[in-house]
Amino acid sequence: MCLLCSKTSKLNTYLLIFKNTYFMEEILRNMIINHWDTTFYHNFKRSMETADQVSQSLEEESDDVKIKVLFDGFNPDYLEYRTGFLYWKSETNLYRGSSSLIKDSFAQLSGDEIDIVDKFLKNIYIDDKQKYITLMPNGKKPFQKGTYTERILASEQLTTAMLLRTELLPITSRFKLFSDSLGTNRKIQRGHKQSVRSASTELEKKRVIIAGKLFWVYGGLVQIYYLVPKEIAKFYELNQMFAKKAGEVAANPDVTVVSLEPLETKEAGLNFVPGDIISASDIGNSDVEFWITDGTPPNANTKKGIIHSGEEFLIKPPEWATSDCRYLYFKCLDNEFNATVHLVKVNPVS
Repeated sequence: MCLLCSKTSKLNTYLLIFKNTYFMEEILRNMIINHWDTTFYHNFKRSMETADQVSQSLEEESDDVKIKVLFDGFNPDYLEYRTGFLYWKSETNLYRGSSSLIKDSFAQLSGDEIDIVDKFLKNIYIDDKQKYITLMPNGKKPFQKGTYTERILASEQLTTAMLLRTELLPITSRFKLFSDSLGTNRKIQRGHKQSVRSASTELEKKRVIIAGKLFWVYGGLVQIYYLVPKEIAKFYELNQMFAKKAGEVAANPDVTVVSLEPLETKEAGLNFVPGDIISASDIGNSDVEFWITDGTPPNANTKKGIIHSGEEFLIKPPEWATSDCRYLYFKCLDNEFNATVHLVKVNPVS
């Protein structure tokens, strides 16, 4: 080989290394800047999807000794997280099912059940209003308004009082069965609620661990493929480490946190204008509803949607949006759990 060709070959090699090194440094720069803001730390669903993808990809390439080291270091924590995730999902579904049942039961209480009792008592005591007032001094209101606990106590107290009057036996027996079932269903719901809280706490611990391991695996892959970093795409989408959703990158790593009490509605306080895309991650145990408005409170005419617990949603301005449309409202849809939403502005990946 001539001296000139040799020098040209070396120069091309150096240029290739420099180009790949620059590309790798850009990836690392974005990873480091956005690491603590990554989706791995924002919601269970995205963490699970990414961890599942990485585990499968590592296993498929585990004939390579270096890749097998990464797989062996990652997979035990992935399996722990997967088990915790499935348990959390199962308990969440049980809680939602029991909540739906109790919601229907309280709708019955405030409707047909208390109406039947009220009419019966008024007919029995048509000439003795004092006896009716003694049993229901505030009419039907205590059974229709207030917390679940208050309404259950009102039902139990009414049942106890009616049992002392033999003339009320026909209606008392019926209402007691309903009141007892209401209390039982409430206990079941509370049990599932506690299970969800416990499962959620444990899953969050496992999620932080798997997030660190995902970052660790990525670092290992960068070392293995430092000359051909695009090969990392076999394991991750290259933007995934610092993306709010596949195909989106954070325009501003600052996270706006909206904390909501049960059934609370709150304005997000985020400067949101047409052209913005907002990634909203629900990291709590309650589903949340959102509205986009022109500054007025949320109403039936404003765009709205639901973000489920542990999931992520890209919020975009509706077609009718103007430069003044920059207000987001959120509502916690659960009457037991708090809700927390993380908001980050994102831009499409070019």
